[in-house]
Amino acid sequence: MLRKLLVGAFAALILGVFGLGFGARTASAEVIENGRYEFGRTLINPCSGFKITLSGEFHQVWYTTPDGHTMMRYNVHYTGTDSAGTEYIFNARRVMEHWNWPTMFPYSDEHVYDVVSKGGGENFRMTLSVDFATSAPVVYVIDSTCKG
Repeated sequence: MLRKLLVGAFAALILGVFGLGFGARTASAEVIENGRYEFGRTLINPCSGFKITLSGEFHQVWYTTPDGHTMMRYNVHYTGTDSAGTEYIFNARRVMEHWNWPTMFPYSDEHVYDVVSKGGGENFRMTLSVDFATSAPVVYVIDSTCKG
């Protein structure tokens, strides 16, 4: 009986210590929007010059951080065909951070596109980025890498 009592007391002590630790934590973010959307777009393959028509789904999440920044993240999965008939898979991710939301500026924004051919077309990665823009017009730096 004493053994059961000691085991129970020890378990209660462990749960109490862990409960205090977890209860003291604050949420790392407050979600503003979390949604999935069907969407389409066109993109020029920088390696071949062919226009790719894409459609699919993107998942977007907007949230605030504990220090007051507003973050937007999205992941995209599209499929499509270029003007020469080659099929492609398009995966992308985007991270945008606003320091004074709802004021648009300053902010940073980065898009990374990975585009893979299902055949003999040119695969590529494209990165679009901007940092600390203070006013419009916003000019993105675009870097493309052809992967054959």
